[in-house]
Amino acid sequence: MRNSSLRRSLAAGASIAVAAAGFAAFAPSATAASGNITFNCNLDIGGGLVVPSDFTTVADTNLPASVALGSSTPVAFTSTITVPATTADAARNLLGDTVAGTASIATTINGAAAPATAPVPTTSLGAAGTPLVLSIAGSGTANYVADTAGTKVVKVPNYTAALVFTNSGSTAAGTPVAVSCTAATGADTTVDTFTVTDPNAPVPTPTPTPTPAPAAQDTTTKVVKATYKKKAKKLVTLVQVRNEDKTAAAGDVKLVLKKGNKKIGKTVTVTLNKKGKATNVFTKISKKGKYTLKANYKGADLSKRSKTTYTIKIK
Repeated sequence: MRNSSLRRSLAAGASIAVAAAGFAAFAPSATAASGNITFNCNLDIGGGLVVPSDFTTVADTNLPASVALGSSTPVAFTSTITVPATTADAARNLLGDTVAGTASIATTINGAAAPATAPVPTTSLGAAGTPLVLSIAGSGTANYVADTAGTKVVKVPNYTAALVFTNSGSTAAGTPVAVSCTAATGADTTVDTFTVTDPNAPVPTPTPTPTPAPAAQDTTTKVVKATYKKKAKKLVTLVQVRNEDKTAAAGDVKLVLKKGNKKIGKTVTVTLNKKGKATNVFTKISKKGKYTLKANYKGADLSKRSKTTYTIKIK
């Protein structure tokens, strides 16, 4: 019974230590620290017995957000692993009070192998009844050489480790435990992203933001003058259209002359000049009485429609 418990304890303790080593090699830093990632580990206790165990970890590196093409960048790392109290207690009771060893990490950068190794420093398993938190710090075994530009993704899909558990009060050699770990199905194994920039790459020309067209203004249409020339039987009219900012409007104005409800002549369309004015002469105006002149401005790109009605008395 004790031998079975010992094997279970070895499995738990080994998974704890491998977690520390595995994420130490390459962990996220250019952005934020990684989230919890689950790994399925198989621990070879010996005698043909392989014990499965799962664990989680959070890690970070010192990789900058970007590096230059052709540069060689050292990688430093930290990793924090939290182990449930029940698993930690089994290791404390049956294995000892410290763990140490080495790990080999099958790290990839954009799918290309970038293997690393990391030591697992001698670490106390802590007090009974509490979760075990392991904090690991170290550096990668080789610099990252930036050979292509673009966004790079660092992943840790799997790793192996050789661990030894000992009791600090004993001089006896501990028992090595071989561990192999693979990311759980569906786990996001991304531990960092960064960008390799090419200083010689052409800088794209920014697309200029189009300037929005000014909004059309309200306008005022008025009949400035209506002069009747009795001998010639002509009515000379002058209309003017201005925008609300007092500038001259452009475009056409329709003019309709009536006596009572009867239309006199045809509808006339006049075009405003640069001053926003236009004249028209109505002919064959012989009868005395009250006339109305309707001026309807059609509007333009920068000017809204407007209209007016003007009363003319011919004696």
